[in-house]
Order: sequence, then C-alpha cells, then structure tokens
Amino acid sequence: MVPNDKNLADVLDPESEDKLLADPVKIFLADNIINTPEDLMNTKPGGIYALGADITLPADYAPVDFAASLDGDGHTITLTGNKGLFNKLINASVKNLTIN
Repeated sequence: MVPNDKNLADVLDPESEDKLLADPVKIFLADNIINTPEDLMNTKPGGIYALGADITLPADYAPVDFAASLDGDGHTITLTGNKGLFNKLINASVKNLTIN
C-alpha cells in the first residue's frame, strides 16, 4: 500500500531521504502505516501494520485489544498516562518497537 500522500515513484526511489520510504517492501506488506494515536486505535484484527513515525499517546489514551501484526520499524511509542499500550494481545505480533 502506498501512503496517501506519496506516489509509487516516490516509494520506489532508493535515494529517498524519508526513512519509511527507503524500504518499499515494508510499505507494500503493511495494510496501513501508523503515524498517529488515532491510527493505532483504529487497527483491525488480522491486519499488518508498520509504525511510520515516533508517536506520543495522550494521557487519556484507552488501551486497545490488539489482534494484528505491528512492525515498529525502530520507532518509539511514548506513553504519557499510567496505562499500558495494549489491553490484550490476541494472536498478535509486535517487533522492532521501543515503548517509553
């Protein structure tokens, strides 16, 4: 999947300075790129996701049940409240992610 604000030529450009676009395989394997807390809260069961940027979750963030695959791609999710990132992991995988 090509992000909405990019075209195929940009994604396939190996000279791209955008770290996310530097690896087009992750773009095409991921159902969606997560760039905001809202993106994270709107994941669908069985989906394949990649984190496209570091994100900070607001203090009122409500942890979600996560039943998908998430590649953090070396990015960080920062929690500002006293809750966890996920309520439950259900047949899920999470890799390459830092949680602060």
